Amino acid sequence: MCVTARLEVAGRKSPVFKMHGKYKGWYESLAAGTSGKLTVKFEPNYHGKEGLGHQKRQLLIMSNDRRATRKLIELFATVMN
Repeated sequence: MCVTARLEVAGRKSPVFKMHGKYKGWYESLAAGTSGKLTVKFEPNYHGKEGLGHQKRQLLIMSNDRRATRKLIELFATVMN
């Protein structure tokens, strides 16, 4: 996959999330005022020559926080040969 993501909270690591993956049932809780570490990896060679040039990828984080049920992170890159 060209983009993967993993969340780490208090030493607990999520599965490695991939595009179009099915992760039903997985969840992590963060108490108010705490934080976690989100690691996102982009593999520019995954798409071969079609992956050259300006690239945009999106990562959607879903939450049960009523004020922000979804957060969209956009990644932009220029992949050069």
